[in-house]
Amino acid sequence: MPYTHLGGTINEGGSVIAYFTAIDLTIDNGATALEVLGGATPVGYTPGMSKISGTVTAYIPDLTLFAKFLNNTQTSISFTLTDGTNTLQFNMPSVSYTGVKKPVAGQAAMTQTLSFKATRDATTASNLVITES
Repeated sequence: MPYTHLGGTINEGGSVIAYFTAIDLTIDNGATALEVLGGATPVGYTPGMSKISGTVTAYIPDLTLFAKFLNNTQTSISFTLTDGTNTLQFNMPSVSYTGVKKPVAGQAAMTQTLSFKATRDATTASNLVITES
């Protein structure tokens, strides 16, 4: 398999942030399969309420992210992934940090892991907007 270089950017609170080291996104679309007796596949799906959650891990250059957690400050997270030809942009316009893992002490660079949930944004009418280009 040929090596493909992936690039991208991450924004937090509307500004480019260069100290995230990981992002983990969980998408639960809330749909329920309509199963029937004798059917090998569902006959349809009932839409449900989507739930978006995840974690971000970041170096600690300052207490900005931690303060947003403590003060329950709404923010946004968006990130773009590209292979040079195709691009996916993930935008969560209304995010709350819901927890912080205490950083491990030691000689390595300190990081913080914050859990988050994305809620419905009135402007986009969604908790997650994915744009492909």
